[in-house]
Amino acid sequence: MDFLLSNIFFGVIHGGLIALAGVGLSLQYRIVNFINFAYGDFMTAGAFAAYVLSQFGLPLPMAVAGAVLFVALLGVAVNQVVFRPLTRAGAMPLLVSSIGVAFVLRYLIRAVWGPDPRRYAVPIQRAFHWGPLWVTPLELQLLGLSLLGMVGVHLLLRHTKLGKAMRACADSLDLAQVSGISTDRVIGHTWLLTSALAALSGVMFGLAMQFEPRMGFDLLLPIFAAIILGGIGNPYGAVLGALIIGISSELTAAYWSSGYRNAVAFLVIGLLFFLRPQGLWGNRG
Repeated sequence: MDFLLSNIFFGVIHGGLIALAGVGLSLQYRIVNFINFAYGDFMTAGAFAAYVLSQFGLPLPMAVAGAVLFVALLGVAVNQVVFRPLTRAGAMPLLVSSIGVAFVLRYLIRAVWGPDPRRYAVPIQRAFHWGPLWVTPLELQLLGLSLLGMVGVHLLLRHTKLGKAMRACADSLDLAQVSGISTDRVIGHTWLLTSALAALSGVMFGLAMQFEPRMGFDLLLPIFAAIILGGIGNPYGAVLGALIIGISSELTAAYWSSGYRNAVAFLVIGLLFFLRPQGLWGNRG
């Protein structure tokens, strides 16, 4: 029983990391209205930016804050230079251009830092007994930071003027514009927020494991699976989908083989889609 509970707990941690990224990608899709395939590479950029800043002697929390700010501004710049001019061209040019941005970011990182995996200079931590679980302070910190990030997004969406404007734009950009909302401003803030979430989740994945230039690309599949499972474009559904993916992946690795963790996760998606095609939190039609 303790072994089962431990793997469920680790699945919740893994799911929390996926959820933080999934919330950002869901918001981006809902407001900007296209799937950004470069999102994973923004995560990688965040992980490497924090690594570089820490190598210059900054404490890790300050390095993480600097990386989040850098990638947030990078996201706004990429939108202005690449995506915004293509807005009226339709979804396909935006999709293809996001793939191009992903390749540019990935191979630029690879060219500068090489293909070898990196690790943050985090001291080895001793696990302690927490109820039936053996956990490290870092694992609890990652879980807490995931929860803090998701609660922060919830409060922003529900209790701020910007959040209400973002929700209005998510429902209909045209109606939001007619209502007097500056949709360009909201889209700019959306890129700022979602790119910051990508950077933060990338750093957290880097803390949980080693990272390399393909990290974000490899993580796109479970992130996409989470947002599809929860209902495309619904950030709350993305959290639920991420927890299902995280727990099922960890249980698969523990009781079967780590090589099949993604296969079983997608099997869960297939079964749930058979019962509820619109996703767990989506609406029919």
